[in-house]
Amino acid sequence: MTYPDFTERARAAMRWRPTALAGLMCAAHAGAIWAQSTELPAVTVSGSQHTTRSEVAPTVEALPAPTYVLDAEQIQALPVREAMDMLRSTPGVTFGASSPGSDIGDDISIRGFSSYHGADVAVYIDGVPVNWPNGGMRHGMVDFNWLSPDIVERIEVIKGPFSAEYGNFNLAGAINIITKTTGETSVGVEAGSFDSYRASATYGRKMGNVTPFLAYEVLDRKGYRAHSDYRRLNAFNKFTFDVPQGRLSLRFNASVRDSQSAGFLLADDVRSGRVSRRSASPDALNDKGSNDYYTLVANYVPNADGGITATAYAGREELLLVDTAFGPPTGAIRGEREYAGWRVSKLLRWGTQGLLTVGTDGQFDRSVVAAGDPDGGDGVAQAGRSRDQTVHTGTAGIYAQGQWKLIDQVKLVGGARYDRIRTEVDNRLTPNSGTATQGVVSPKVGVVYSPVAMVDLFANTGMGFRSPAATELAPDRTGAAFNSGLKVAKLRSSDLGATVRPLPGLSLTGSLFTTRTESELRRDPTNPLNVVNVGETQRDGYELVVQWAVTPRLSFSASHTDVRTRIRNPAVAGEDKVITVPDDTQTLGISWNTPLQSGMKFNADLLAQRVGKRPLRADGSLYAGPQWTIGTKLRLAQGPWSGFLQVDIAPNRYSSDFVYDIGGIAFDPRPPVAVSVGVKYAFQ
Repeated sequence: MTYPDFTERARAAMRWRPTALAGLMCAAHAGAIWAQSTELPAVTVSGSQHTTRSEVAPTVEALPAPTYVLDAEQIQALPVREAMDMLRSTPGVTFGASSPGSDIGDDISIRGFSSYHGADVAVYIDGVPVNWPNGGMRHGMVDFNWLSPDIVERIEVIKGPFSAEYGNFNLAGAINIITKTTGETSVGVEAGSFDSYRASATYGRKMGNVTPFLAYEVLDRKGYRAHSDYRRLNAFNKFTFDVPQGRLSLRFNASVRDSQSAGFLLADDVRSGRVSRRSASPDALNDKGSNDYYTLVANYVPNADGGITATAYAGREELLLVDTAFGPPTGAIRGEREYAGWRVSKLLRWGTQGLLTVGTDGQFDRSVVAAGDPDGGDGVAQAGRSRDQTVHTGTAGIYAQGQWKLIDQVKLVGGARYDRIRTEVDNRLTPNSGTATQGVVSPKVGVVYSPVAMVDLFANTGMGFRSPAATELAPDRTGAAFNSGLKVAKLRSSDLGATVRPLPGLSLTGSLFTTRTESELRRDPTNPLNVVNVGETQRDGYELVVQWAVTPRLSFSASHTDVRTRIRNPAVAGEDKVITVPDDTQTLGISWNTPLQSGMKFNADLLAQRVGKRPLRADGSLYAGPQWTIGTKLRLAQGPWSGFLQVDIAPNRYSSDFVYDIGGIAFDPRPPVAVSVGVKYAFQ
């Protein structure tokens, strides 16, 4: 896609929903006018007090489940090249690009769920669900690649379906991302390997009772491989108002992204020298992708416990992918989505003895998806379509989650959701359009026993679910009927573990887990472009985590996750492996900071991750070998100036986020070394 095309789409993004944008800007201007001398109350982040499981608190850390929280300081310290890198330090969590160069939502792997485009993880940003139901790439696809570390305040990761606050697609777990309401006013520039350039600017000065936080970004890079150019433009606008009894934040952001796809290479071709690691697949020279993302969000947060927290939102997404992927023919997918929804909750507290959170959420979603042969431009040819659907999805849920101290040493946690899902499919390829409605109850129960202050023993069990996909309800097969009686696919997961804190700043956690899925959607082992139902699956494993703040200047973390995944009733005896799921994962993080002469501050951060072998065939006869990813980031700051040097290393010659067997090992080579530097000036 040419630069003029990209520029025009960027302009169009700024014009999207002009009435809504104008209203938002008017509200901000009005707020500045009526702002008085009183300051906006300090914005506190839930859970920043480092809650433990034994406490009664409305934070994710108080759940009897493995949870991990990253704050803004930690996120800024991490070596980050892509949005998903902000989460790589989370124990047992791995990420992978789904297409070489194309920005179409990345795979997320949590405890053996190597989910295609992140569809097995419920992801929220400021209370807004990110999963795209019945999208072009995958039902439940997640795309948060427009995020940059500049705008993220806090990330919460909950492993397993153990929080009642999250509904559809909460299978492997949930990721809750909270954006900043305030920040420094700064400008920054970065440059790196493979002609990578980034410019950013933020504005966060208070204006009486109004706090604007604006962040703008332009990113352009050529990529490690030929034909892998990537361009991104972000405009993030958030205004927080002091209103009676609370704070109201209004956010409008727009993201425009264009990419080219280098396609996959065969390892044998690279090994023999027939092609270079940096070359594009000859079949992929016309491949490309684009993503446009626009969202308007209103969040109200009360100043004290007992008030009502509310979120309302509306948005639009557009996706295009022209991709040869694993060889001819070239396929095209175009998806458009419009959505709106709400989220309301109230906290009830009984001193330090107990609390109860009750709430409701819902969303209305309209998706138009076409797939098949490309039309030579930015669309799908009318002839030769393999999918042509308009899908209306409506979800509404109510939930409650409580904590109660039976005695000082024992805390019970319980919750449940009820969700109602209505899906209307207009299938233009086959005469099997129709409407289906499902209802599902998903309970969660847990207990924490703390025999002494330094020990927490915990156990929990919970159920998650995903709604039926439109392609399951209305298959694009001649003679296939509409499956109106199809039910939601359920998942049951349990944990048993302990956290020990033998020394100040030192935490040791070990846990056993098991998960059983009724109906799992995976990539087709014979054709990775398709998604098939592999039936009932089971995952069993354990996890060990060490977190140690050795001194105020030095901290250390390490983890090991081991999981065995299998299909319980395979169609062919012996073919029970769930392909591309790693057997084990390890992470190592080290952070060190120290003051230098003349008031200069120095920070050094290292993050290393090893992903174990992955089965590429269901019978276990072929595996992808283990691979490492190592990143280090050095930062210097003095006064208003700061700078960084980041080095990313992929030491394994055939390392790749995505590896597949197509009669040969197909992979997307990573750069062995990538370097980037940057400088930023913060206005005082």
